[in-house]
Amino acid sequence: MLGMTRNAALGINWVSKRIPYPGDSEPREDGEQNHGFMNLKQDSELLERVPELQDHPALKRLVEVLNRPDSGTFSIGCLADLITEEGGQGFGYTGYVEFAFDSIRLASDASNYFQAFFDFDKFMFLNKCKSPVFFHWEIQPGGFLSEEGEVIVTGCSVSVVLEVRRQESAEAALSAYDEGLEALMTYCVGRATVFDDPIYGNQRAV
Repeated sequence: MLGMTRNAALGINWVSKRIPYPGDSEPREDGEQNHGFMNLKQDSELLERVPELQDHPALKRLVEVLNRPDSGTFSIGCLADLITEEGGQGFGYTGYVEFAFDSIRLASDASNYFQAFFDFDKFMFLNKCKSPVFFHWEIQPGGFLSEEGEVIVTGCSVSVVLEVRRQESAEAALSAYDEGLEALMTYCVGRATVFDDPIYGNQRAV
């Protein structure tokens, strides 16, 4: 664990991945299914085809923000799940959103994600965000590929895992999770920019 506050932590997953990645043809034993990478930065209409977003408006808004033309990021994957404790005595919520800087220069240097975590934690502190949500940021190395399979850049992405602590009802757990997503989205909107060396974006800074 590299950094930790009451509501956020930063770690590293050293297992490298390649983006885009393929989806699974069948669901896993837990019922979840990896649907593969969709390049929402280049085609925003694909947003309506991401299964994980169709029943979760707050998660959909966050993913939309991450892929807007005026943002400096693009999304890689996401998920949200209700957790019911044994016996139905409590409820939680967990999930994640993974994204990367849409910049060859920034994505290639892991320290930029350290700075992003620092800024997020400071944002939460300065805004006195009190929430039952724990944010676990996890940096992961990988290669970003073109449609032809050529390596554009070797760099890193980051997954932000959100975990809601025990709530009395499923509705309360979902509400807390949505509040966490809104906080992350507000932070991302405040950092929106466009870089002149995009990985997948079509716009360049003037």
